[in-house]
Amino acid sequence: MSKIHAVYDYVKGVYKMKVQEFMIPIYGYLVSTGAYALTKADRKESQKVIPKAYIEAVATWIAKKMEERHKEDD
Repeated sequence: MSKIHAVYDYVKGVYKMKVQEFMIPIYGYLVSTGAYALTKADRKESQKVIPKAYIEAVATWIAKKMEERHKEDD
């Protein structure tokens, strides 16, 4: 397989991205600060979007952090 075909297959979703656990809090922080958006629908002009493979894990991470902050405030 040529490099062009490999890239094309990756872009079209033939190959699944492996979620790296250490990237979840990094993407979570970037989404929380507004540097990145969780999905294309949430995206503003200058924002990048996190990879699709990370959406669920990052959303869960953000929810847990918000819950922890809420408990601290009580």
